[in-house]
Amino acid sequence: MQLNQIEQDIWQIELETPYAVGPVNIYIIIKNNRVMMVDAGVSTYPAWRDFQTALHQLNLTTASIDCLVLTHHHPDHTGFLRYLPTSIDLYGHWRNTPWISHDTHFMRRFQTFFQEQAVKMGVPERYYDKLPTFKGYLSMGGTSELKRTINEGDEIPGFEEWQILYTPGHAQSHISLYRATDGVFMSGDFLLEHISTNALLEPPYNDKEEAPKTFLRYRESLIRCLTLDIRKVLPGHGKPFLYPRSFIEERLHNQDKRFDTLKRYIKEKPQTVFEIGKRMFRFVFFKQMDLVLFEVQGYLEWLAKNNEVTIEMKEGTYYYKSP
Repeated sequence: MQLNQIEQDIWQIELETPYAVGPVNIYIIIKNNRVMMVDAGVSTYPAWRDFQTALHQLNLTTASIDCLVLTHHHPDHTGFLRYLPTSIDLYGHWRNTPWISHDTHFMRRFQTFFQEQAVKMGVPERYYDKLPTFKGYLSMGGTSELKRTINEGDEIPGFEEWQILYTPGHAQSHISLYRATDGVFMSGDFLLEHISTNALLEPPYNDKEEAPKTFLRYRESLIRCLTLDIRKVLPGHGKPFLYPRSFIEERLHNQDKRFDTLKRYIKEKPQTVFEIGKRMFRFVFFKQMDLVLFEVQGYLEWLAKNNEVTIEMKEGTYYYKSP
């Protein structure tokens, strides 16, 4: 555990997780004797113990926390919902709800969605255990109920200087917090300094909508944030970092290069998502198969949006090729 003062009113609590991404951050903002917490860690006993130690060093307890804002629903950002007092006002985007309530209908939709995706992507059955399950959300994520849903332009009472921005892509529940007075940007997992953010596939949130095109949503979120005067990023993972003007432009440029690479691949012959992923990311494919498949799917959806790919279906599996 590390406790670092980032600004006069902001402290970072860095906590260990069992995930490959490494430690996760919680931020504590104190203003006029009110305490706002941003994100809620992962529900392991060592993390919870270390979090309470950090609060003690700040002369706080969990009872001191007035409100908690979730940047998104992933289990390493919601875990302490299991332990925190229910008197804390919980804020987040409405798309957090089925995840943190462990909605059984949504859980069934989740499992069905990824079973169908495996067939469409051409994943051999022996690798089905590499695909996401709801087990991780049940074991490491917390459960609770939002006091109020927040979206773009909303405010947190007592902390109105923080602008709420809807930044979907990595998660469709994702929001970021931006303080224009000093350019501080609490990015959750939307902007990370040393690793590229994955746009994770998600099932539809109700029976009437299609599955979100998460990579395209993430790219749109990046482009929208180009106009912000961001000066310092407080990420969900890693150290806070000074924000160079070129940061988002470089991410978009790297996406453009990968787009061109994938476009070359499908000119050669029709290929499945599984086949493309195995070729493009051969060094990490079997270690991070789900993330690779999500990435490739996202770029193919981008190609489809630009009418630069056609799809043939054989026995339920999609084969992608140049028009």
